Amino acid sequence: MVRRPILDDNDKADILERTRELAPHYVDGWDVEEDDAGTALLEIFAEMGEEITERLNQTPVKHRVMFLDMLDFTPNPPQPATVPVTFEIAENAPNNVVIPDGTTLEAVETERHPSQRFETTGTEFEGTPARITDVFAVDPGVDRIVPHHELIGSDGSVRLFTGSNVQEHALYLGDPDLLDVEPGAKLELAIQTNAPAEAIRTFLTWEYYGENEEGEEGWHPLDVHGQRRNEVPAVSELAQVRSLVDKLELVLPHASYTRVEGPEEESLLTVLADDVRNGQFDATGRPEDGDSGLPTALIDPRELDDETCHKISRHLDQLRYRLNQMADGVEFGAEFDTVTVEVTVPGEPEPGAVSGVGSFWIRARFPDDDLSHAMFNTLIESVTVTVTPAIGDEGDDDADDGDGEESGSAFSADGPTSGGRSEAEKAIGVDEDAPDPGESPDSSESGGEEGTGERVPEPTETHLDALVANGTQLDPTGEVDVPLLGSIPIVGLSAEFACDDAFEEPGTAVELRFERDEDGGADAVSETDGETDGTDTQPNEEGDPRLVWEYAAEAGWKPLSVDDGTDTLRKSGTVRFAVPDDMTVDAVNGWTGLWIRVRLVAGDYGQPQFEEVEDSNWQQVTDHIDAPKYDAISVSYEPPESESQVDGAVDADPETVTDADDTVATDDAPESTTDTDDRPAPGSILEPRRFTHLVTENNLALCPIESSDEPFSPFQSSPTDTQTLYLGFGRALEGGPLNFYVSIAEAIYPRSFDPLLDVEYCANVHTREWQRTGISDGTDDLTVRGILSLTLPEPTTEVELFGKTRHWLRLTMTGDNFDRTEESLFVPDSEVKESVRIREVLSYQSLATREEQSHTRLAPTVDGIHPNTQWATNVTSVQSEVVGSSDGTASQRFELPDAPALSVDVWVDESDALSERLAQELIDDRSTTVVDVYDSDGHLSELWVEWSEVTDFIGSGPESRQFVLNETEGTVVFGDGKEGAIPPEGENNIRADYETGGGDDGNKQAGTVETLIDPIQHVKGVTNYEPGKAGEPAEPLAEFVKRAPKNLRDRGKPITRDGFVRITKAISREIDRVRCIAGEDETDTPGKVILVIVPDVAQHKPVPSEELVNRVEREMERRVPAAVVAGDRSNLTIRGPNYVEASVTATITTSGSRSATTVTDRAISELTEFAHPLTGGPEGDGWAIGTLPEPSLFAANLEKLESVGHVRDLAVTYSEGDRQLTVALGEDSPDVSPDILVYSGRHTVTVDVGGDR
Repeated sequence: MVRRPILDDNDKADILERTRELAPHYVDGWDVEEDDAGTALLEIFAEMGEEITERLNQTPVKHRVMFLDMLDFTPNPPQPATVPVTFEIAENAPNNVVIPDGTTLEAVETERHPSQRFETTGTEFEGTPARITDVFAVDPGVDRIVPHHELIGSDGSVRLFTGSNVQEHALYLGDPDLLDVEPGAKLELAIQTNAPAEAIRTFLTWEYYGENEEGEEGWHPLDVHGQRRNEVPAVSELAQVRSLVDKLELVLPHASYTRVEGPEEESLLTVLADDVRNGQFDATGRPEDGDSGLPTALIDPRELDDETCHKISRHLDQLRYRLNQMADGVEFGAEFDTVTVEVTVPGEPEPGAVSGVGSFWIRARFPDDDLSHAMFNTLIESVTVTVTPAIGDEGDDDADDGDGEESGSAFSADGPTSGGRSEAEKAIGVDEDAPDPGESPDSSESGGEEGTGERVPEPTETHLDALVANGTQLDPTGEVDVPLLGSIPIVGLSAEFACDDAFEEPGTAVELRFERDEDGGADAVSETDGETDGTDTQPNEEGDPRLVWEYAAEAGWKPLSVDDGTDTLRKSGTVRFAVPDDMTVDAVNGWTGLWIRVRLVAGDYGQPQFEEVEDSNWQQVTDHIDAPKYDAISVSYEPPESESQVDGAVDADPETVTDADDTVATDDAPESTTDTDDRPAPGSILEPRRFTHLVTENNLALCPIESSDEPFSPFQSSPTDTQTLYLGFGRALEGGPLNFYVSIAEAIYPRSFDPLLDVEYCANVHTREWQRTGISDGTDDLTVRGILSLTLPEPTTEVELFGKTRHWLRLTMTGDNFDRTEESLFVPDSEVKESVRIREVLSYQSLATREEQSHTRLAPTVDGIHPNTQWATNVTSVQSEVVGSSDGTASQRFELPDAPALSVDVWVDESDALSERLAQELIDDRSTTVVDVYDSDGHLSELWVEWSEVTDFIGSGPESRQFVLNETEGTVVFGDGKEGAIPPEGENNIRADYETGGGDDGNKQAGTVETLIDPIQHVKGVTNYEPGKAGEPAEPLAEFVKRAPKNLRDRGKPITRDGFVRITKAISREIDRVRCIAGEDETDTPGKVILVIVPDVAQHKPVPSEELVNRVEREMERRVPAAVVAGDRSNLTIRGPNYVEASVTATITTSGSRSATTVTDRAISELTEFAHPLTGGPEGDGWAIGTLPEPSLFAANLEKLESVGHVRDLAVTYSEGDRQLTVALGEDSPDVSPDILVYSGRHTVTVDVGGDR
């Protein structure tokens, strides 16, 4: 039985209160609180009103329904479900297949629901037999290519542009003979290029294909001479960004921000580099009017003061300039120079195939953990290689000095050897008993008659010709009172030294002596710490300085092998080296001479610190920084041995002395006497030769370089300059519209965010020109699930991309880019501390922040891309159904054959009622839709005019062609001639087009719509990859008679908060509860209205679906005052609540003999049910939005259990994200944001068996 509803629940007190609120707006100066005649009248009115409402509420239900029907209130009809249906087109179909609008489908019967009929909606489309074969997401700003092939078959959800990066930029160098070498062979590559030497030598990763020392076959690192892991190349964007972040790390802790370190740091630095390069920040550092403020990957600036934001923004602007200069290739010249790269092959090369060519291979590629748009400016004219095979035990006696030193070193264990070239390069025999150049003169005397008896000459002492420290030229003969690398050394600073006397002759052994008083003067000069090839290799802690020593050569600065006894310029000591063969004169700071230099490539000598000298007054402190600074720098050198000295140490027969120049082998290299293979003899040097094969790899494509002297670009950028999704097809696409359903997970994007999607195809294979397709975008730029409907002006042609020849479509974001992350390198201290948060974190004042944080700019999560898909609705369409004949009387009522009736169009034939002139005027009137029918004589025989639907006839005129529809009953009512026109008299002159159906039976599961009722040629089958949604049954009578009276006040136009709530709930019976948050006091924005809706679904955190939100939004935008939705930015927001987890920790005592485990389980179950947002609470009707339950309510609920004696202790922890607040029993719950709704968390119950109260 239907319970008697309450038409009006206002009693006398309610009526009196309302009238007192309204009275001052109608009667000026009247104080309604004073007892006078006016207030007496209000009392009488309220009492009479209460009597009337009581009598109304006693009316029988049947009469109330009739009364409401007279007021044009009707129950809400059922709502049909919608589902995306995919048509499978046969691959051998010769052409596209037309899928008509209204194609009928059927869903199979299930245990819960009978079979249901569906029809496609919208316009007809063409199904293509082309299949998607490949999906790639390209994000050029961070140089990423990510395969998303799982989207083809709905094999899983992926967030676009995220995943494993398969982008590779590499230059492969192959030769079947030159690279067929033994482990330990040396390769000297001479590269004619416009790129800086360090870009080639330091930034690139050099590898060989073969086996490593563990016998693992694959690509393995080559040993690059002079290259160190922590050296920072100038073309590295991440190095530039990391340098800025390191600086900010010194300042931001004083603004209560902490740097977050971890595995995500590299990706955040990469994202930050692109954001800064593209200027994704505001000059003030504050987000305003759609500006981005500071980059998300760097910091959230909301807790920073304006001055700090502005300073950071200035630093970012400087960095943006540098990054753009790098990307423009300012370091890459127009002329080609030779860059030399010397490498050692540590393992055994093996033959392999690159681009189908078998050979021995080495390659140079971009490092995995860096980013450089500058390298795309690289041009290479030629590459040659000089091979020095490994020296084995069977080689020269001088291949090893007996002390385990590496062959080819510029230094022995005790000092410099006779020159910078290796023993293999010199190929000059030296007697093992000959005195070492580093020994004292006495030790050089011969011990026998065959000795020469000569002494090694004393080293020559001299001074530097010029000294440049950090760009400042100093007097090298006086005290060096300026730090060599600046007072605060940073990566990239250098010091240069010139000395023509010492550096003039190749092979000269040179010693630089660095002295300072705090180390004890000259007596503290240390012995050699060990040989390096240009970079400090001594064990040091992370962050300690690393230096590289270099010399000026014709090809630029090249690594210099040194023995560093200064502990990277941190103490007195010596730096020893041998003058290289190719040192040349150069100009530094205006001084021309022979130069070497030392450069800081990683680490530091200490960082500035900030100390608080007084309250809020911080000063930078640098006195702890141990910057390299010396009192004196001196030079000594010893030229290489003369020919006579060599003759005294070897066989005097000149025929046995081998000249160094004679060791350079020709193509007819002598055969090895120890090996039978074709490899060169150990120690021999092959002349420079070009590689047989050159292959580049970019964007997953391998491209052989034909033998030519024309420069080529080894490294190429992405095929697009903005975020793009590429779809590859196995056959041509043509015609249209072609439908592609994109299943996108629900997300809320800011209104100002506009990616601007374009879809293009390659119109010219040779020029790679892309042409736009016609597009109807139902995905709102890939932010909501929907259908992309494309029309192609011509058939597509095949083009090779990503190493695959396909028919490609590309979906390009021409507006805003999607964010790659929501994480930041610097976060407020409050987000990393584990202490309990203050009570205000859950307060209503955070609502504006919540609104902003509920939005995202991340790339969408996509479940699948399905061609040949159209929306289908759970209805049956009825066309041109004759519903009756008009008799010309007032208020005629017609019943449609089917109910409920949805989307009704009513047509009336008025041909008999209109003159020929009036009929022609009606036909010519474009504001009226007509269908005119002529007989065989050309005379007008029928004139069907479409009448429009209205909710009632209030405001309708006597000539208004209108009708009122009752969808639930399927009835059509016309006007009475005064309010609404009367249809002209005629036979069968009223007909209708409509749909019937609906209800929750249409919410079919995925894969159940599988029958095509009317077969279509070349269509193999249909299916739905997603379930049906939004189907609802008709409104029950009890709900109708409860809802309708409340609409009398505002007639469906919300004005008050209560009106917004009531009308929103009436839109869908799926909505369980609504809260209206409005006004500046609650939203911080005048005119703002937020409707928080909670669906009645079986979830522990009920969240409204995208369909429900969109439906409510569409309906409310039609009803709300124009001021709320006027303008470009609507002030109406529809969304779900922000959930707060309630987790209870309680200690209870038991009553009875039940086990503690049983009592605990029962208590936890009860707490879980009690905290449910829809069915919990003391009354079982859930919790109100915007309130948190008191701890005492949980305690009282536990004590209702028969097995619980009493609650000894209880506390509730409220958690929202990473924010927490614990409230103990007896404390009040905090004030909270009006959009918060509680849900059950994890509860802990401890039983104190037999405890006393």
